[in-house]
Amino acid sequence: MDSSYFDGLTKLHFPNDSVGYAVGFNGIILKITNANSIISSIETIKDMDDTINIYPNPATDVISIEYPTIHAVEIINYLGETIIFKETTTDVINKLTLDVSSLSSGVYIVKVANVAGKFFKK
Repeated sequence: MDSSYFDGLTKLHFPNDSVGYAVGFNGIILKITNANSIISSIETIKDMDDTINIYPNPATDVISIEYPTIHAVEIINYLGETIIFKETTTDVINKLTLDVSSLSSGVYIVKVANVAGKFFKK
């Protein structure tokens, strides 16, 4: 079957006879349905473009976050605590700048929608 994805699938998992999952580089996840049938199909669950762009990384004072649609951003520390929560004031925004100068040095998780990325604070 042709999934139109050519960047290297790394793992396959079939929890039953008719459904399977394939994962690959850059976070792609494909779902195969009706695998034991002639009408098999492949659906992209998570596209490789479904990532957050965070820069500069490592950061000192501010970070810029890019994602196709940003409604809210959470910064989470290593204990799993939300330490910054910012909602956007407009419906369509794809870049947000946050002041992180008050954060201690370390690794932080940035969560937008159901996608997460990380950055390092100097």
